[in-house]
Amino acid sequence: MPPKVSKDTTHGWLVVATCSAAFFLFIGNASCLGLVEVELSSLFKDSGSSLSAINALYNGLGWGLAPVVAALTKFFSCRLLSCCGSFLCFLGFFVASTSQSLPVIVFCTGALPGIGFSLMVVSSNILLSEYFDKKRPLALIISVIGGGMGIVVFPHIFTTLNQTYGIHGTFLILSALNSHGIMFSILYDVSLANSKPNAMAILRQVYRTVFDPELLRSARYTGVCAAYLLLYVAYGIPFLFLPVKNAKTGLSKEVTSLLISVSGISNLASRFIMAGLASTSGIFVSITPPVLIDLFGVDKLSSTLGTNYLVIGTGYLLGGPLMRHLSLAMSAIDPVFYTSAGCTVMGMLLIMTVSCNGRNLARILKMPKRHFAPVSIPPVLPVNTDGGIFTISYQKY
Repeated sequence: MPPKVSKDTTHGWLVVATCSAAFFLFIGNASCLGLVEVELSSLFKDSGSSLSAINALYNGLGWGLAPVVAALTKFFSCRLLSCCGSFLCFLGFFVASTSQSLPVIVFCTGALPGIGFSLMVVSSNILLSEYFDKKRPLALIISVIGGGMGIVVFPHIFTTLNQTYGIHGTFLILSALNSHGIMFSILYDVSLANSKPNAMAILRQVYRTVFDPELLRSARYTGVCAAYLLLYVAYGIPFLFLPVKNAKTGLSKEVTSLLISVSGISNLASRFIMAGLASTSGIFVSITPPVLIDLFGVDKLSSTLGTNYLVIGTGYLLGGPLMRHLSLAMSAIDPVFYTSAGCTVMGMLLIMTVSCNGRNLARILKMPKRHFAPVSIPPVLPVNTDGGIFTISYQKY
């Protein structure tokens, strides 16, 4: 049984800060992948078809491996997992800074950081459940605010570094920056591991979480998965193709960085609004968990949320390459943005359709605080018997 720790302490808020820093690096790097592709395409005279694998591997593995990483926390400490993840990020960018081979650079800037950030981000967020009780909703939302900051700041950092040191020098500096995750991990002094490492046990845990037979027979569940697949096929497209479009139209790299940062500002503003709502109403206003609870029940959140992350990763794996082939086939960039918008609208309509028969989610979220009873929600995979990473205010009907 994992050791008990004091809840809602100063040390817990330091852990929140490290989680936010991990999201800052993860999402910040992701927002620059389009800029990376433009530079590598120019350097290696590549059309971009192979370079689309960078974004697919980075985000696909970063999100898609979440159920696996959550299962690993039962066998290894979050500190060890986070340190290993940070080392993989460092190693990937460092090797890319010394390589003149495009396939090696694609693997090192896509797959290695993707796996690394999955280890860092998922393990750190699962660990937050051990440090917070009453303030857990606010802590969880603040922990991901770093992602919005990363979108605002990283494009300008990348553009400045690239103009000064070139793409290989930029990779070298990014490797040093990402290695700081090892220092962040030192603060993770609680271990959730309660079993000896066992590959078959890990696989069984992941299988039980992702492949719930009852859910797989549900048409509504299939609709939710299809909606998220459509949404995340399209989600990363602006970051990926906006730099390409701007380069072809002659806009400067500084303007491109500014346009990407604008989306980060809106992202950051929405997260601050969520944090404000969480601190005043006690509701964890990240809409996905409440929707999944409303549609499938509290007891199924572990499975539905685990599958949700896997579907998000699959969307990223498919989105970049498919849109790149569409762009090459049409000899134009604009159809990519139209298709992305269409996927977003279809995903939105589909999620609204499957949610319309839910149990009055809007009414639940609008109720005053006194009408809610706190419920402890398990994480992507249950990591202990004392609680999970999600605690929201929710009233059963």
